[in-house]
Amino acid sequence: MKHIEENASKGVKSLARGTDVACRYFWEIGLPAIEKRFPAYIDRIAGGLAADGSDCAGNCGQFDDNSDWAPNFQIYLTEADHRAVGKDLQSLLDDLPAEYDDVRCNSSPFHRNRVFSIDGFFTEKTSNAENDGLSHAPRSNLDWLRIPEHRLFDLTHGLVFYDPLGEFTERRKGFAAYYPDDVWRKRICDAMSRCGLLGQQILPGAIDHSDYYTSEMVWWQFVEIAMRLGFLLNRRYAPDLKWLYRQFAMLPEPSAQVTDLLWNGQCDMLARPELVKRIAGVYCSKIAALGLAEPPNDDTGCTFAAIAQEISSSITDPNVAASPSTVLPLE
Repeated sequence: MKHIEENASKGVKSLARGTDVACRYFWEIGLPAIEKRFPAYIDRIAGGLAADGSDCAGNCGQFDDNSDWAPNFQIYLTEADHRAVGKDLQSLLDDLPAEYDDVRCNSSPFHRNRVFSIDGFFTEKTSNAENDGLSHAPRSNLDWLRIPEHRLFDLTHGLVFYDPLGEFTERRKGFAAYYPDDVWRKRICDAMSRCGLLGQQILPGAIDHSDYYTSEMVWWQFVEIAMRLGFLLNRRYAPDLKWLYRQFAMLPEPSAQVTDLLWNGQCDMLARPELVKRIAGVYCSKIAALGLAEPPNDDTGCTFAAIAQEISSSITDPNVAASPSTVLPLE
């Protein structure tokens, strides 16, 4: 409990060791070997470490058990260069020294040094079981909605160590530009609606009926969506569940206020409905400051559902307005 309390009251600080070691490994080991073997391509490759787990979010060493951590880097090539030398370059990377900086390098196919075409990298990192990925930043609102948000978080975290052509860096900027306005509003609306359903409808009813098992499940679902809403209101992509709280605790306001209220809810089950009401008030104030909706003008307080409806009415793209919720439905 002590560690949980300290996290809640002080936040969580990240470490940058993952990308720091990867960068030195690239410059001291990787790039010299590539230049020796492929001198004609030394000004055409890009190197970095992006969309590769906790290293790229600055989390290595504190948020993971590090059981599979090891220094590694990625190489990005144009399509033509990848066809010409991609396989041979991958073979070279596979033969690099097995240890660096007193750490044994990882041979896992998901964490080893890898060669990508630029198109292939972005397509792989933005795909999921339901949708094919995109090699460029989305050109339509609906394409933005199809990419899982944690994929966008991953894609825009990490570092580019070397990119003389600039093509990889420029491509990545398109994804980092954040959601178009209607997509942003849609995601906020969906998160607000879910917070209202969980926190202001199901949770109080479960507690009133002494159904504490249900109230516990609903509370933690509310906590997750409430944190994801905080990322949206700060115009930042949210990570997957593994790093959600740690990254949320490092957001600007109102993260600190909401974190304190969520901590209080962990300790006092019966206080949760009132805490949800207070969290709604915090977020409604933020939404009003952003000009997305009017603040409540009566004594009933803010309801997530009412604000969600107001934001929904401001979406101008009918395809976005009619699209399914971006939050997974309750079964």
